[in-house]
Amino acid sequence: VVANYGDAIKGKDSLYINGGVIEIDAVDDGITGRDLLQITDGTITVRSQSDAIKSSNDVDPTLGNVIIDGGVITAIGDSDDIQAENRVIINGGTLSLGDGEDGIQSGNATEMNGGTVTSVK
Repeated sequence: VVANYGDAIKGKDSLYINGGVIEIDAVDDGITGRDLLQITDGTITVRSQSDAIKSSNDVDPTLGNVIIDGGVITAIGDSDDIQAENRVIINGGTLSLGDGEDGIQSGNATEMNGGTVTSVK
């Protein structure tokens, strides 16, 4: 996916990605789910000029979550690599993060239950 305008992949509420090979270059956010963005397996590479992977609900304090359940994910954002208004939960997988403002940013908590996170600076 090459997004020369706006976000590359965007869900208005919850967005689920269940495997596959996805490569994204975006001038804004790479992948956004407003209430929830859940990635299960797959090989995903996101390069964005804003946030690479994001969940943006800042109205309901229980929403705005990013959940990663395995996979091989490279997230390189000029702003944040992974950003959630509420929580980031990582349940395994291999994550490679860029040198954005924040590698992983969450409003309330980041929980890591296995997996590896490395920097690709």
